[in-house]
Amino acid sequence: MTRFDCLRCGKCCISFIERLCDVPTGLALLPDEVNLFDQADIRPLIGVARGTAIVPVWYQLIRAPCPYYEPERCACTIYARRPCLCRAYPFKMAVSYTKLGRCTWLTEQPRKGAIELSAEMVVANETIAAYDRATFSLVSPEQVWVFNFETDAWVPLHDLRKSRAAMS
Repeated sequence: MTRFDCLRCGKCCISFIERLCDVPTGLALLPDEVNLFDQADIRPLIGVARGTAIVPVWYQLIRAPCPYYEPERCACTIYARRPCLCRAYPFKMAVSYTKLGRCTWLTEQPRKGAIELSAEMVVANETIAAYDRATFSLVSPEQVWVFNFETDAWVPLHDLRKSRAAMS
């Protein structure tokens, strides 16, 4: 079994803005993590329709590189309290949280055999999965929306899935 060992290349901290079809998405944050960042750099990411309102359930950091990334040391200045998704990276994806191809360690590994994760990565992935189960277990796909921070508008997730299928 190969053990994951971060190479500290910083790619995940520098360029995490992705596009889900035509919608830009930033670094996904749980609700209790938004206070780690300047609120001007935070927007909703995923919301659930409740009546006529859309209630944000995931948030996103829309400023890249991460303000806590220190390029001289290739280090995170809030490492001990960094967001859950950072702790789980590069082994967690939902919607478009991150692209695995960006991780230098993963691109250098042969795609054979199991990868051993640290206890912290396992706990982070379990936390994200538990949050998603609790949040989305009673929600239909039509109730899930994604926030486009370039247009400041919510977009139905099912529309993005349709356009992704059409592009395939």
